[in-house]
Amino acid sequence: MKRNETARKLFTKVVNALTAKMEIGAPMACLFLLGNPDHYTDHKFKTFYWKSYVRQVMQASLNNTDIVQDYMYRPTIYHGVNLYDWIRRSDKSTIASHKKKKKNVSRDKNVFHDQLENEEFSDAGTSEDEMHQNQYIFLPAHPQSETHQVRMKSDDPFLVPDFVGGALPHSDHGDREYYCATMLTLFKPWRNGKEMRSEQDSWDKTFINHKFTPRQIEIMNYFNVRYECLDAQDDYSAQRNQEGDREQAQHWASYGHWDALDDNYEDELADNNAFPPNSVQNDHDNIDYEQPSHQCRVRNEKMQTAENVVRMAGWLDKCVDGTPDVGNLESVEPEVDQPPKSWKAAVQAKKTRNNR
Repeated sequence: MKRNETARKLFTKVVNALTAKMEIGAPMACLFLLGNPDHYTDHKFKTFYWKSYVRQVMQASLNNTDIVQDYMYRPTIYHGVNLYDWIRRSDKSTIASHKKKKKNVSRDKNVFHDQLENEEFSDAGTSEDEMHQNQYIFLPAHPQSETHQVRMKSDDPFLVPDFVGGALPHSDHGDREYYCATMLTLFKPWRNGKEMRSEQDSWDKTFINHKFTPRQIEIMNYFNVRYECLDAQDDYSAQRNQEGDREQAQHWASYGHWDALDDNYEDELADNNAFPPNSVQNDHDNIDYEQPSHQCRVRNEKMQTAENVVRMAGWLDKCVDGTPDVGNLESVEPEVDQPPKSWKAAVQAKKTRNNR
C-alpha cells in the first residue's frame, strides 16, 4: 500500500474518532489542522474577567491578580482612563534588556504610596499621539514595573471586550447596589475601591450623581438588551397562555371551522361507502356519551375519598362563630396600567429604598 494512501486512511480515522468522541465536527477539526480560523468576523474580541475588578472595588481585597494590578497601578499618564477603555486599548509587553535605557520608554517619577486616595494625578500637557506612541512603565507598586511596559493603542471601534465570568447584572431588577457598583467600575476611573464613593453614600446614589458620557450610556443600554428580549419573550408566553390552549394550538381555526371540517369528513365517508348506513359509526343516537370512562370513574373515586377524609376531620362543619368578615372581595383595578417588567422594577426600587 502506498504511503499516501496509508496517511489518508490514518487522517480519516483520526477525524472520525474526533467526531464521535468530542463535541466538535469534522469540518471544525479540519480547519484547526489546516490552520484556518473557526469563524469569520470583522470584529476583534478581548477577554475581560470583569468580576475580579468588581470584587476589588467592593471588597478592597489585597490578593489581586496581575490583570487587576495592571489597571490599579497603571502609569500616571493614564490616570483618567476608565476600565472599559483600558481593557479595549491597553497593550502590555515586556521590556527588552537592550531597550530599557532608550528614551521611548518613559518612567513615572511619581512616588507611589499605599494611600492612593491621597495622591493627585494629572495627564495635562500630554498629547493624544504621545499617549498612543510611547511606552510607559507601571507604578513602582506593581510587581512587574521593572520588566513590563504598557501603552494605549488608538481607539478601534471593531475591538469589543468579551465579558467572561458570568452575565452582567440587570439594570431594572435584582441587586441594584451590585449593578451600580459594576457600572461605576467599568466607566469611572479608579485605583482602589475607597475612592469610588464615600462611606456615607450608597452605590446607587454615587451612580446617579456620576456624569456618564453619551457613549457610556449607550453601552449600558446595550448591556440590557439581552434581558429586555428575555422579558419580552416571557410576557408574550404569558399572553399566549391566557388565550387558551385551543386558540394557542390552532389560532387560525375557530369553532365554526372545526364543525365544517367534521361535516365535510362525514359527507366524504358517506359518499365513499366507508361504513354501512346502519352501523354504529353513523348511528350517533345509540352511543351513550354520558357514561363515564374508566379513567373518569377512578378520578371520581379519588375525589370522593378525599372529600370523606376532610368531612370526617370536621373541616366542612359550619363555623361556630359564624362566617368571618374578610372585607370586600371585589377585584381592584390598578390606577396605573403598565407591563410586568415595569411593575417588577417599581417593586425592586421600593425594596431597595426600605432596606437602607
